[in-house]
Amino acid sequence: MHMTKKISEAPVIFVSGILERMEGNVKKVFLQTRWKPKISPLYSGLLEIPGGRVNSNENIFDAIEREVKEECGLKIKTYRNFFQGKLLKVGQFEQSMVFQPFICQQILTKNNGKLWLGFVFVCEVEGEPRTQKGETKDPRWVSLEELEKLLNEQPEKIFPHQYQALKYYVESTKQL
Repeated sequence: MHMTKKISEAPVIFVSGILERMEGNVKKVFLQTRWKPKISPLYSGLLEIPGGRVNSNENIFDAIEREVKEECGLKIKTYRNFFQGKLLKVGQFEQSMVFQPFICQQILTKNNGKLWLGFVFVCEVEGEPRTQKGETKDPRWVSLEELEKLLNEQPEKIFPHQYQALKYYVESTKQL
């Protein structure tokens, strides 16, 4: 009997943050090394931006702020290139909101068979970065030029599911 892997119908919703800060006149972007050798050995050791799943009934902005704080200890001060509408209460229990992130992304095939939908935000942050044990290491700030060079010359060093969002970020930021 041929067994097939059951594919889950529910997509995984996630957020990622392209974190910025100014050092003098130079805009820097936060990168960290993904370090999940037990649960993600294929991608451990690659450079990434912070991110993770949105919890059930969690406001998207609460999710990105939580993930950034958990993964690298930084606090989001402001967002750039986004829109957030007011929270609309519908009836006694329901609420809705419109928002626009910097860019959206979709991962069509992953080893668990689920569809992954992501929302990437550009955020100005404050604080000093730290690592999340069992998930990240080697936090660093890189200039836009360093990030662009990495993306162009060493794309294999970047977590592939974030590569296109980072490439779009560099191209759109250079146009400003």
